[in-house]
Amino acid sequence: MIMVDMPFGLVDMTKLPSGEVVKVLDIGVRRSKFLSEDKAIIIVPNLELSKSKIVNYTYGQKQLNNSS
Repeated sequence: MIMVDMPFGLVDMTKLPSGEVVKVLDIGVRRSKFLSEDKAIIIVPNLELSKSKIVNYTYGQKQLNNSS
């Protein structure tokens, strides 16, 4: 469902269910990859993401810039 709903896109800054703010590197069929602030790769199953609140900081900025 993550690939269908697209709550975040590549290079978006988002907050994971763990609370970490990360950059989206890859959105796969079963899992997605993120880059943490300390340059670690974090791999999260999409099932876990789909059950959690997803915060996308980049999407909000894009909407603000488009409404100007």
